[in-house]
Amino acid sequence: MRSHWEDYKGKRIFIGRYEHLTLEEYRAEAAEAEKEMLKQPPDSVLLLVQTEGLIMSPEALSFTKGLAKRTQPRVHKTAILGITGARRALLDIVVKFSGMKVVPFDDIQKAKDWLVS
Repeated sequence: MRSHWEDYKGKRIFIGRYEHLTLEEYRAEAAEAEKEMLKQPPDSVLLLVQTEGLIMSPEALSFTKGLAKRTQPRVHKTAILGITGARRALLDIVVKFSGMKVVPFDDIQKAKDWLVS
């Protein structure tokens, strides 16, 4: 599994690493990440999602909506990297259907700082 926990400024951040994956690789990685997140207490996960280069096909979008809905009760805050242009509109769809509050960032350090603030 590429996704992992990282200690940052005394807090744990779960980093979902989905950058540059095929749909099949994304599904496999996300399934493992979901198992890890579902082990956590409600409203406890600081989540950083890296999506650079991940192609958001209709299948990937549908999968992402389901994943976000299932993990949302465990997540306290979500920062996401790699969302630009038309992908911003797709993010809005995922947020609408999942109820998650997701903040996009262009810089990983700023994203981590926001998560632990």
